[in-house]
Amino acid sequence: MVENASGINLWSEWARIECAACRGQKYKLPKVRTDHGGIIVSLSRYEHPDTSSFEDKEIVWRMKKSTTSVSFTIQTEIKSDFLLDKYAERVQNEFHECTSQRKVGG
Repeated sequence: MVENASGINLWSEWARIECAACRGQKYKLPKVRTDHGGIIVSLSRYEHPDTSSFEDKEIVWRMKKSTTSVSFTIQTEIKSDFLLDKYAERVQNEFHECTSQRKVGG
């Protein structure tokens, strides 16, 4: 998510910092984008959940094993918050066990 929103791969840049330090060189951070990102990761009632119905063009990553996971990058914080809310509700409704019939505390 960080890499997709900023253009910076944290692990690669860490390696570049270490290499520059070993060589006695200065490290220069590449140009950083200031997009917004979000991620939803949730256990699923399905072993291999199908998230193909999440069709927004902003989605940049999915994990399909035992969790319902999508990550997205967008340029505006408002749309980022909107997508997080939308996906959280859909994940709960489509991938969790039915919770409306359970009684809490007894």
